[in-house]
Amino acid sequence: MNKNMLKHFLLALATILTISTQAQPDSIFIQKIDSLRKQQAYGQIIENIEVASASDTHKLWYSYQLACYHSLNKQFNQAFHLLNKAINQGAKGEDVLSDTDFELLYPHAQWSEFKDQLDSLFLSDYPGITHPQLALELWHSGIKDQQFRTLSKNFKKEFPPKGTKQYDSLQAKNTKAWHERTNRVLEIIKKHGWPGYTMVGADASEAAFLVMQHGGIKPMRKAYRRLKKAAKAGEASMKDYALMCDRNRVLARLDIFKRKQIYGTQVTGKPIIVNGKPKVVNGKMQFKYRLAPLKKPEEVNKRREEVGLPPIQEYLKKWDIDFNVPQE
Repeated sequence: MNKNMLKHFLLALATILTISTQAQPDSIFIQKIDSLRKQQAYGQIIENIEVASASDTHKLWYSYQLACYHSLNKQFNQAFHLLNKAINQGAKGEDVLSDTDFELLYPHAQWSEFKDQLDSLFLSDYPGITHPQLALELWHSGIKDQQFRTLSKNFKKEFPPKGTKQYDSLQAKNTKAWHERTNRVLEIIKKHGWPGYTMVGADASEAAFLVMQHGGIKPMRKAYRRLKKAAKAGEASMKDYALMCDRNRVLARLDIFKRKQIYGTQVTGKPIIVNGKPKVVNGKMQFKYRLAPLKKPEEVNKRREEVGLPPIQEYLKKWDIDFNVPQE
């Protein structure tokens, strides 16, 4: 198992990630910045960050945040300069491309040049792939897929209230884009087979998996056999195969098949109800999670080891689920 494959699997399972792996200043400073952001006091934020950055070591965080706030403050030349600096210091392209603070930069010619730079950096990690343009397309599609998942920290705009026309319009737009991504990946699979490592590299192959994993049961079934074949041939992640295998079976339980998952990757949840109302903590609804029905649970860790997954007891800790079935 190479390092890239492990990184991408962890990304697929994560539920909450901060911007890249940027080290951050202390929480008091962060709270101060957040408070000023709510007031749209972008100039003050820039001044505070510039002062703090002179005596601190978190250079990537400061460069990236200064780029964000110069963009919001409509100081575009400074924003582009600092964004380039942040990229050189290790900021990830997927964070930059999904961060709504940079939307004001989109109309500028420099943004197109900047995207080309990010694309070139992405392809530099995969010099031997046979379909580089397809790799770029899938990479961007994966970023869009993750914008409200692992990259949700970068979506910094306020959502319109539920029940409003603005909310319904946003939901319709997102649903349309979701179907378009799924259909496009299906077209690629039909023409080329599963986009594997030789064709597009690990990142783009992972992006194809994420799009199809979130695409609903019918399109996922069309992709599943191709992913399985590629994984068995070493051209795709066995962990991704295990995840799609389980998801396919769990969703199929809603129809006539009633199949159980194999690798124990799928968890379901129900809202916690207190005094007849959903429990909410810090604005987030709380859920009680359980492992979806599992085939031969006494052998699950053996099956998980075969595809490179950690023991199920370790995996389920993040959902506070106890798994006490002795393993054979």
